[in-house]
Amino acid sequence: MDAHLVILDRDHPGFRDATYRARRDAIARLAAVNVRGQPPPHVDYTVEEGQVWTAALQALAPLHARYACRSYLAAWRRLGLSAERIPQLAEISEELMRATRFRYAPVAGLVTPREFMEHLADRTFLATQYMRHPSTPLYTPEPDLIHEIVGHACLRSPNGWSTSRVGE
Repeated sequence: MDAHLVILDRDHPGFRDATYRARRDAIARLAAVNVRGQPPPHVDYTVEEGQVWTAALQALAPLHARYACRSYLAAWRRLGLSAERIPQLAEISEELMRATRFRYAPVAGLVTPREFMEHLADRTFLATQYMRHPSTPLYTPEPDLIHEIVGHACLRSPNGWSTSRVGE
């Protein structure tokens, strides 16, 4: 097998999918050349990646309606998230910066806990930009864009996004 920038475990859904692996490598390269402090690079998501996003968000919608707290749902609306369009990490980062003074920075894949915490101390949340494998739209063995945005971007400070910033 050819060498890849992104190393996947043998049990990863995309391990034997050459097209998926090439796509992951391409998105990882975008992150690798991104200059610290610059917005995350634009990713032209494919139709298939859009279908994965839509499937995951449609599956989560009734769960969010039933279980998500008001502040999470308010942040969801503020970010303009929908099942119809994959947002760019840069646009989510801009909104987070305005609201919380935190921002996203792209990363090619998993990083050490130390590296993650060092960036977090600098108000930078490291995030991947790739999409999970289409064979498992409701599962991924590692953080992907759905995890980064749906799982983290809508979390907010106890004081709320609309009235104050973290640390003020």
